[in-house]
Amino acid sequence: MMINGWWLPVVVSALCMGIYDICKKDAVKDNSVMPALFFTVLSGTLFFMAGAVCSGNLLNTLRCSFVEYFFVLIKSVIISSSWICVCGNCRLLSHLRSVQLLRYGLLSAES
Repeated sequence: MMINGWWLPVVVSALCMGIYDICKKDAVKDNSVMPALFFTVLSGTLFFMAGAVCSGNLLNTLRCSFVEYFFVLIKSVIISSSWICVCGNCRLLSHLRSVQLLRYGLLSAES
């Protein structure tokens, strides 16, 4: 059985993205969402740009049409809004659960 040469980079990329997402979700657990998202995107961009510079493909990487940059902007807005909604709802649900536990006497008011 012959295995193509592209499977190893795909597996490594998938593992790195999984680790990245786990770290990102852990970072926003007890922090404000927007600064955590900003710094994770910034660190990913710097890592990507360093790779592009080291490989000598920086200009080819940045050469995109206005439509392609617009699609990246739309994707960024969708992802950011989903993170804000999810994290905001998690905090709201946590607060509502605490209120419900207080109401039924299962949680003391001091905690």
